[in-house]
Amino acid sequence: MKKILSISLLVLTAVILNGCSSTNTVMVYNPYEDVDWDSIQQSRASLHNHSTYSDGSYEPHEVVDYYKELGFNVLALTDHDRDTEPLIAYPWTEFSTFRDHYENRDPDALNMISIPGVEYSHHHHLTALFTDYLPGRDYDEDDLINHVNSTEEGVIWFAHPGRYWSAFDEYEEGEKFSPEWYLNFFNDYPLESLLGIEIFSQRDRHEYDRVLWDTLLTETMPERPIFGFGVDDFHGSYAGYSFNDHLVYDLMDKAEFRESLIKGQFFAVSRIEQDAAVPTIEKIIVDEENKTIEIIASGYDRIHWVSGITDDGYHSNIVGEGNVFDYSNFDLSYVRAEVIAGREGSAFLRQTHTQPFGFIQED
Repeated sequence: MKKILSISLLVLTAVILNGCSSTNTVMVYNPYEDVDWDSIQQSRASLHNHSTYSDGSYEPHEVVDYYKELGFNVLALTDHDRDTEPLIAYPWTEFSTFRDHYENRDPDALNMISIPGVEYSHHHHLTALFTDYLPGRDYDEDDLINHVNSTEEGVIWFAHPGRYWSAFDEYEEGEKFSPEWYLNFFNDYPLESLLGIEIFSQRDRHEYDRVLWDTLLTETMPERPIFGFGVDDFHGSYAGYSFNDHLVYDLMDKAEFRESLIKGQFFAVSRIEQDAAVPTIEKIIVDEENKTIEIIASGYDRIHWVSGITDDGYHSNIVGEGNVFDYSNFDLSYVRAEVIAGREGSAFLRQTHTQPFGFIQED
């Protein structure tokens, strides 16, 4: 009898200790937390484009007309900061003052939001919006981030990192353009100063940029989100292939659009054909009691949930599939969703990606 009682006490103690040592996964970051999905609209934005004012082949007004025809609500001309041009091509209503053959455009008459911007180009390229700052050549990335964000509205992010880093290269720790090099910037600057990186560019010419994104998110989340951007980097081809769909209530409210940038309330989108329909995320439902994220979407074939990278270092790591992700036993720091249309393994994919959700594990 005493032996049976002793065994029972040991089992009970083990159960209690095991219960005490279990963890509880808590979502602490949801970029879409305060979105009213019944009232929100999706504003299509192209935020990295060039004209003949730098090295593009379309004149500024032609770029505006092209994107208007494609159905975009928001457009930024981000011509390179060439030494020969003392000003950015902005506002649209004054294009003709920059060169005689340029034509003015009225964004209000076109029902578009016009965004001032520039691509800083004498180092790792950086895309900046809501700024006209042109410092010349004598600066580095730190100088630019500080200067842009010393203005009231300026925002900035790393452009097409695949031009500088490679998933196939081996780097010394902290070497320029290594993942640690990027990570240092995101650790040094808050979200309001440095938003993220481009993950789609020119019809997905740098597909491994999403591997870099997941490498960085693994280290920074949930304390420091990094947003992923889809851009055309338009110079005369590939218009309307990569872009952002922003969640706003008023399609013509520039301040609200900027807020969606800061909050990460947008999706990064890519398609291989200009007129191909992309998946539409209609609603994201987070059930904190049952610990699930549900995506209501249309026009898709599958949904992947991604966190981190695979052991080979060349692919993002898929940790779940389907429109519902159960994070009750999830022990990683973040997850993001890829809503995909197109045959698996095909180059003709259409993709809509969320920004990351962040988690902690509590005892």
